[in-house]
Amino acid sequence: MLEKKRKMNYLKILYLILKGFVISMRKPKKTNFGSEIIFAQEDWFTGSFLNINTDKTLEKQTAENDMIFYIDDGIAVFEINNSKYEFGFGKTILIKKGTTYSITAVTPLRIIKITKELLKDKDFSGGEKFVKNE
Repeated sequence: MLEKKRKMNYLKILYLILKGFVISMRKPKKTNFGSEIIFAQEDWFTGSFLNINTDKTLEKQTAENDMIFYIDDGIAVFEINNSKYEFGFGKTILIKKGTTYSITAVTPLRIIKITKELLKDKDFSGGEKFVKNE
């Protein structure tokens, strides 16, 4: 009887862990180019996964902050300040604030995008202080 009770307690704990995990999972936001999942949103950066369908384009835009793109899968054509570059798996691209860019998927494309946010004064429990760099 005690063994059965112990198993039930383990199952309840496992259920609560899985329930919390499922609730915290982020759903993809459908876009005109594919989908985007934001996995981190902090004061100093935002991280997202971009899935871009073949022959779809992330429209031309001007970077409001510095960004890093890492190509996790596929081949992309980046248009950066009116010049075109083709990049594939494993390539890291830095886009500086004020740069005009667009991304077109040559094959199904998965990109990890990290955007630097403007730092605010932030006091951590360890006493360290991060101050906005300009």
